[in-house]
Amino acid sequence: MAWLFLFVVLFSAEVSAEPQFYSEDEAFQKIATRAWTHAIRCTGWEAPAHDRIEIRINYVEGSYDSAAWLDDDGLYRIDLGPENPKRDLLHELSHAWARKGPATLTEGRADLLADCIAQAQPEAPWLDPDPGGALTEMPDLRKWENARRGSDSPHVQGHAYLAAARFMRVIATTLPPEEIWPQTGQLKWRQLTRSLENAGPAGVTILSVLESGVTRQRMALSDEDQDGMPWLAEVLQGTQPDRWDSDGDGWWDGAPPPPVAAVPLPPDGTPVCSGFAAGEHGAMVNMMYQGQWRGTTRPPVQVIAGDTLIQDDPAKGVWVPPNQPVLMILEGKQHHSSGGIWAMVGGQGLVLDWNCRSTPKYTLWVRDPLAVPLLDSFEQALIEHLKRADGLLGTPHQRVVVHLGAPSLQVNPEVVQLPTSLLRWAAEQERADIGAALAVSLHRVWQAGQPQRRWDTVEAITRAILDNPPEPLFVSVDRWATENRRLRAVQCPTGWKGLLTGNCDTPERETASKP
Repeated sequence: MAWLFLFVVLFSAEVSAEPQFYSEDEAFQKIATRAWTHAIRCTGWEAPAHDRIEIRINYVEGSYDSAAWLDDDGLYRIDLGPENPKRDLLHELSHAWARKGPATLTEGRADLLADCIAQAQPEAPWLDPDPGGALTEMPDLRKWENARRGSDSPHVQGHAYLAAARFMRVIATTLPPEEIWPQTGQLKWRQLTRSLENAGPAGVTILSVLESGVTRQRMALSDEDQDGMPWLAEVLQGTQPDRWDSDGDGWWDGAPPPPVAAVPLPPDGTPVCSGFAAGEHGAMVNMMYQGQWRGTTRPPVQVIAGDTLIQDDPAKGVWVPPNQPVLMILEGKQHHSSGGIWAMVGGQGLVLDWNCRSTPKYTLWVRDPLAVPLLDSFEQALIEHLKRADGLLGTPHQRVVVHLGAPSLQVNPEVVQLPTSLLRWAAEQERADIGAALAVSLHRVWQAGQPQRRWDTVEAITRAILDNPPEPLFVSVDRWATENRRLRAVQCPTGWKGLLTGNCDTPERETASKP
């Protein structure tokens, strides 16, 4: 999806002598100096500030986690708490441009500018965390006063900050930057109302939500699909509020234009192909990753060499053994973050890899040269059987990942490994689709977890997916047990889906007569 938030466009602006930042930690001085330059470009003007701005770490006067101190001459000090000082630095520095006005507009604009700074300098801290979801305890946007800690519960205060940030993200899809960043440093509700009234249907819609009270505001600012776009922004832009990726291209809604070789990393913790493999002498691989990550920590992005997760930091370089495909993964399911991450690899010793293929539905790769000729027919069958499985079992929570040509048949919730011997046997039967149906069934059954991981269930689902399945599929599976599972699914009110979730397994009873 094209990047929709207009504030990311960087303006050309005359840059005067910038203030000098001082801190006991030189890293904070460098981050702040670069951030100041990017803030000027994001807003189109330079905020007033003292010649010297002090950055104090692990010390905050008053009762806030961090604070920006300003007087009539502008910003003169930034205090940062011990928990996330680098991340908080961008927000507090942004208050030089968002220094006056109602709390929602001041804090929301500081977050908006911090986002622009972070996206303009990849080495900067990541965006402020936002877990997505509903804001059930946010106050009315127009009434929040950002009182000192203790006057509101942590949940109310936290939801108020998130609501302010999300609201300004919506505003940025509709108003030009010069109306968001008046050079007085102050934005009032009256000014904003006037701008929205002149912004056409989108502005009228936003005003209607704003004036309808806190219940409608909470709905409009929810982010149930965790793509970083509030419900109202998705409605205005024509994307689907309940889908992280509305158009099915693998990119989250609102993703900025990425580099040509960048690949979006699925948030479900499954690997994707990088497009490269290690050559015959191995490869030293470096990974670059960016995006719109709104998590509490830096994203756990890793390199996978074939089936092996490499624990070393990919940004510093990792060694990949010869002839191994290079895959990338956002490790673990990301429940407490929103937005997304893209990644790309480079390095020495890499070659293009045509035998690793990724789509928003699956990742498929092959290593064994004897299995390479079977890749195309397997992929075609996999696409068809995934559709059939969705019809039988509903949409899965994770993409399917298949390694063709593995030494043996193995499966875990993330990767199905099919041996070359099984694929060649299926090809000899002129039923190349058997392997694809088996991969889909194994993925679904193992994803369901214990106690549903039963081979008779795997065979029953495989047979249901296939046209005219051969007899038998697996010699080791009791034919009566497979038929019993099929009949149980037929009799279950929720069908195969109920069988897979265990909703039709009690009380246990025979549904087929054992010969």
